[in-house]
Amino acid sequence: MNYDGYKSARDMSWTCFIDCGIRSLPVPLSNICKHYGYTVIKNSTLPADSEFTLSPNERGRNVVTDSNTFIIVRDTDSLPTQRYSIAHEIGHILLGHNRTENITRGDEDETERFAIDLLAPACVLWGLDLHTPEEISKACNISITSAKIRAERMKVLYARGKFLSHTLERQVYKQFEEFIKNYKK
Repeated sequence: MNYDGYKSARDMSWTCFIDCGIRSLPVPLSNICKHYGYTVIKNSTLPADSEFTLSPNERGRNVVTDSNTFIIVRDTDSLPTQRYSIAHEIGHILLGHNRTENITRGDEDETERFAIDLLAPACVLWGLDLHTPEEISKACNISITSAKIRAERMKVLYARGKFLSHTLERQVYKQFEEFIKNYKK
């Protein structure tokens, strides 16, 4: 992914936190969906012949109609995997990726960045002084696989030490200050 895509995803995740007033981990995705008017539907509740039913290789999908936005999630997955799928689909919608056109590899990379930034915000992990995949997985309610990827990225970010250098990031951190102050590992 190019740096513009990275910045776009990162900034959109920060904007989402600010718009939705998110102040704690694990991030309450239901609050985000409610704020934006998205309805999450469990795939198991859809008829097998529905045009919205997920294919066997899909974890989630978003469907935007003239009046509604739906996020369909494979509810046989673990809760952390479902959370990631929902965050991923929120990313597609907020980043303006149109499902009627081909989603590019760049779009997917940007959406993956958005999802992990939303579920495990770097400035909050830094404020909590979390480093290990286990700590990140527990605090954020994400899979250990996702937490390992996040922990590797956090190593780079900790080495750079440039947290809170962006206005939006400072706003997000401020929203989480009370949570950070009261958090117990």
